Amino acid sequence: MGSWTIILLVLGSLHVVQSLYLPSSNCPLGCICDFVNNALTIQCTIVQQQYSTFNLPDVSLSPQLKTTNTINVRNSFIQSYPANICQYSGSLLNLDLSLNQISTALSATNFDCLTQLVFLNLSTNYIRTLNENSFRYMNSIVLLDLSNNLISTLPVNLFAYK
Repeated sequence: MGSWTIILLVLGSLHVVQSLYLPSSNCPLGCICDFVNNALTIQCTIVQQQYSTFNLPDVSLSPQLKTTNTINVRNSFIQSYPANICQYSGSLLNLDLSLNQISTALSATNFDCLTQLVFLNLSTNYIRTLNENSFRYMNSIVLLDLSNNLISTLPVNLFAYK
């Protein structure tokens, strides 16, 4: 258990790869977690469908996760936004929850703590509704992907804060 570092020399450039072993007890049931160079990737199997609440690994159990700037939970059969996403608010810049089965309405409470988030990918889910305040606290957002959802109308003041 612990972390490891690999130094790669690729075409004359020096690349340092740091990885953190996450114990299975700190990874959602039915998922595999990988933390490399401040990017957390979670891949879940169909088992995850049985749970209405989805939690990311607990930062208090793996303090190195406090430096996470990217979270990728693509194509993992999750049905809800991560309930404990605010544990990552200090450093999270990129969040990819695409290709899942999220169907709950998007509101400010889902991501209100992610004020530094630059990239949010919620494409290819089952989202139908965006509340007027969905992105109120996302002052740094540059790229937002909501394509391939079931959204039929957008609130008039969706981006009024910008």
